[in-house]
Amino acid sequence: MHKSVTLIPIFDTYAQFTQNTERQYEMDRPFLTKYLDSFNSQFDARSDYEAVRRFLKSNSRVQTTYNNYRTQVERLLLWAWLKQGKPVLGLLRSDMEEFMGFCCSPDPSWIGKAIKSRYITEQGCLVPNPSWRPFTMRTSKASSKVAKEELRDVPAPTFKMSSGSIGQVYAAINSFFHYCISEQLIGANPCALIGKNKSKWTGRDLVLAKPKALTKLQWEFVIETAELMAEEKPKKGERTLFAIVMMFSCYLRVSDLVGNGTWRPTMGSFQKSNSGWWYHVVGKGNVQDKIAVKPDCIHYLKRYRKHLGLPEYPAAGDSDPLLSTAHGRAGMTDRQLRKDVQAVLDRTVLKMQEEGFPEEDVSNLRSTSLHWFRHTGATFDAPYRSPKNLQADMRHKSLATTQNIYYSTLDDERAAEVEGLTIRR
Repeated sequence: MHKSVTLIPIFDTYAQFTQNTERQYEMDRPFLTKYLDSFNSQFDARSDYEAVRRFLKSNSRVQTTYNNYRTQVERLLLWAWLKQGKPVLGLLRSDMEEFMGFCCSPDPSWIGKAIKSRYITEQGCLVPNPSWRPFTMRTSKASSKVAKEELRDVPAPTFKMSSGSIGQVYAAINSFFHYCISEQLIGANPCALIGKNKSKWTGRDLVLAKPKALTKLQWEFVIETAELMAEEKPKKGERTLFAIVMMFSCYLRVSDLVGNGTWRPTMGSFQKSNSGWWYHVVGKGNVQDKIAVKPDCIHYLKRYRKHLGLPEYPAAGDSDPLLSTAHGRAGMTDRQLRKDVQAVLDRTVLKMQEEGFPEEDVSNLRSTSLHWFRHTGATFDAPYRSPKNLQADMRHKSLATTQNIYYSTLDDERAAEVEGLTIRR
């Protein structure tokens, strides 16, 4: 173990990592050089750092991919250096089993509250944020909102690694070691043989499937509230209404609306053909694709463009940004969009409560994220669409994924069978 267990973030935000050269990045963070050198008497931390940096660089086309890989592999770096006292490139299968167990139950000193910035500025220089920790405690969105509605303290954040999160840990570090093999940095993948036993960590608790789609009642209130807010404050409201409709109607991810590191949607992303309207995207893995657009959605597109002072329909090659900032510039962030949509959801909860709807009809709205609109639209449409066509518009790699999520015929039959059965006969 390293003499002084100091936890610092190694890699910065997506923007800082991709926009700076390797030399400039480290020059702006002299503490990083000092940190890496502090391990010299034990092992070569610099080689580990360079391997991870190149791995992240090779996976930096999409911001979400970079963020996920950075989180998981950075944890591995720090754990190997500080807990095992050995280089990442020298880890064995037994080490990886220990690491997976550590991720399930990290030392309390490795867990902290969520923070905005990994680094802060002191006397004009970047330094690690002393509040940063590799693992983060959180309070559920629903619990937080209920507490605020009831004017009581928000529950203290807690840490728990879900089965899904453990799966992400394994996927990221397995990908990293595959990369190291391809670069001839190591001879074997220490993760390879533990993959078959992931259930040791992912199957620790009973996991109940949580619905991630709105009910038809909730959706009606959401769209009604969004339209009301668009009439009250058109500048922000019309943009938010259009975004909600697009996510619901075209099953879009947030990045399909605000773009990613290499692509930003424009009005020209809408294109008309003999078969109808299509929305063209550059999605996960930098894959170009198109989604069939419903006539209703085109109605909202026309409404949104009218608000912007544009002609009803976009022309071929229209370069106007799809979503603009408050000042009319391209580059609206996903954070701003989430904030605007959250305002609609909060208003919807209040509206349903004022109209006397019971808690069971309202509760899901407190947990709703933007991704729910994609699932809600697909859930509503599945009974009327062929699985293959829905798969194409959802952009799922496997038809089985679409069928398992949105076509629950067997579940419906099972539920119908027991509906009429009674305890006393």
